[in-house]
Amino acid sequence: MPKSQEIQATQYNKWFETVKRKIKSAQLKTAISVNTQLIELYWDLAKDIVNKQQEANWGDNVLEQLSTDLKLSFSDINGFSRRNLYAIRQWYLFYNAVSEFVPQSVAQIPWGHNRLIISKIKNKIDVEYSLRDFISRLELANTNSHKPCLKNSKASCLLLNNWKFS
Repeated sequence: MPKSQEIQATQYNKWFETVKRKIKSAQLKTAISVNTQLIELYWDLAKDIVNKQQEANWGDNVLEQLSTDLKLSFSDINGFSRRNLYAIRQWYLFYNAVSEFVPQSVAQIPWGHNRLIISKIKNKIDVEYSLRDFISRLELANTNSHKPCLKNSKASCLLLNNWKFS
C-alpha cells in the first residue's frame, strides 16, 4: 500500500476524537429534547388538573381516577401513578406562581431532579440560581465524561446527591 493511503495514527486518532464528540453531543441533545417534551407534557397536564379541580370543584380523588385511566390507556408508559400526578400538580403550582410557562432551566433537568429540588428548596427566589448552578455542573460532568449523563444516570444522580441546596 502506498504511504499516502496509509492511515496515520495521530491524524486518525484526532479525527476519531472529533467524531466521538459529535456523537456524544447528539446523544445529549436528544436526551435533553426528550426530557423537555416530558416536562412540557407534565406542565400541561398539571395545568389541566388544577383548572379542572377549580372549575368543577373536584378534589384530589380525581387524581386516583385519572391515574387509573391513564395507566389503562398507556400501559407502556410509566409516570402516571397517583403519587406522581400529585407531585406533578405540586410542581406546577410551585413554579406557576412565578411563571405562566415552564421556566427554561426547569425544562432542562430530568423530572426526578425537579421533584427533588422543589422538595428541598422552599424559597422560589433561590430556585433559579440553584437550577442554573446544577445545569452548569451537569454540563461540566458531560464535558468530562465518556457518556452523557442526564436521565437516571449514576453521574447525574451522584452530582445531584452531592449538590448543596440553598
